[in-house]
Amino acid sequence: MPKGNNFTAPITEADLTGARTAAKALHAKLSFVPQQPASLLTSATISAERLPLAKLALEAADLDPNVMRKNCDPEALRTKVEAFEKLLVLRNTIESDVQLLDNAINVLGSDVLFMTNNIHEDIEKDKGESSILGELRQKINAYYARPRGGKGGSPKQG
Repeated sequence: MPKGNNFTAPITEADLTGARTAAKALHAKLSFVPQQPASLLTSATISAERLPLAKLALEAADLDPNVMRKNCDPEALRTKVEAFEKLLVLRNTIESDVQLLDNAINVLGSDVLFMTNNIHEDIEKDKGESSILGELRQKINAYYARPRGGKGGSPKQG
């Protein structure tokens, strides 16, 4: 498919309204999940791939509770593991929809950028001969301007 024409699906207002309604309904249904403050977010967390480690720890705690030197409540851990698994399943259920949207936005954005660059190229080839564009031409060129300074120049701003 030619560049700039890779996203050809029509987007109707009815489709968007239906999707927004569904998203609002999902958001309302997720009200049981409390918003976590930034102070609690950490990189020291368990991933889905390492969840079997928590299950092994539970198995060890159940098998020999006397071996644990730290205060640990296996039932509290079991409850948290079960909650983690339930939210993970829920997240994975909607993740494919989010990926679908991300991919569509990526392809659509690529089309938009390709076409925008073509217009910019045409404006540059005009070399200011058209007086109709005036200030608009300057605004467009400002997006393509390279910041001054630094060795080798900086990448174009988008």
